[in-house]
Amino acid sequence: MINNTNLKYYLSKYLYSQPKQFLFFPLVKLFFVIVYLPDPSIPIVIKLGILPYGLTWSIINWIVYIDYNIWTIYLFILDIIFTQIMYKRINIKTFFICQMYDIWLFADEFNNISILWFTALGIINPYFLIISIISKLPVTYCIPCINYALGPNGAWRFNSFPRLFSYSLILISWILVSIYWIKKYRRKKYAFNLSNYEDDIT
Repeated sequence: MINNTNLKYYLSKYLYSQPKQFLFFPLVKLFFVIVYLPDPSIPIVIKLGILPYGLTWSIINWIVYIDYNIWTIYLFILDIIFTQIMYKRINIKTFFICQMYDIWLFADEFNNISILWFTALGIINPYFLIISIISKLPVTYCIPCINYALGPNGAWRFNSFPRLFSYSLILISWILVSIYWIKKYRRKKYAFNLSNYEDDIT
């Protein structure tokens, strides 16, 4: 039976050892970068002087305001760095879940990739989770975004499975990371109280 340590060893050997590190996750993402186009509503709202999401999102995705066509390449390069950081800092099962989610976003929702980065980093530090939520929330009233969401015939676009699934994953990931830190805080508090109780006995 392969435990987490052995699995991580095999991943290091076959997926992330040079020159094989670009043979799995990055290549799949690169395929979607080449084949798929990002959300067409993004350049529309930018031309109208509207920030599509939060200020943090705009800072991380600054290049979209300069050249919309190379934005996905920029995300792909940053994602390689993010992937390496997460591989070294979190357990292998969580890493795989993050990568599957990341690949889904490269296939459907480029605008949410940086949101995933901050959410995943929230496993390391809870402040990143707060940044992720703030980054997703729009800072201006975006009528073009609402019109796009409603669709040409007034049909809510979130009824489509890919979009509904994508936004459900964002919400679920926020909840799971929050639960992780709540449990960690409770364990730490319990250990602290137990230590004080033992000290009082002795």
